[in-house]
Amino acid sequence: MVRFHLPIWIAFLLMTASTVLSPQHAGAVDRHEVRTMNRALVGWLVERGDGVIEARDSSRRLIGLYRQSTNTTYTASLRPVAFGNVLAAMLLGCFHE
Repeated sequence: MVRFHLPIWIAFLLMTASTVLSPQHAGAVDRHEVRTMNRALVGWLVERGDGVIEARDSSRRLIGLYRQSTNTTYTASLRPVAFGNVLAAMLLGCFHE
């Protein structure tokens, strides 16, 4: 497993955009939209009740998941990618399977 360090432009994008993560309440599951600076929908981060956060693209295909118990992010095929939650970076195309 490789530790991931965000390039400065991605860190800037994630920190400066108040529109990147906008909460959307959809019943029992907590879902957050991930959007670009020009408000284009990239996908969703879905918080499940079992301590797992899923990343889904705009067509609702599973991109990856983050397990809070292990502090590890995995691809859709359950290959470990990084320590910590880098799901937003995966949605923005920083990781390829």
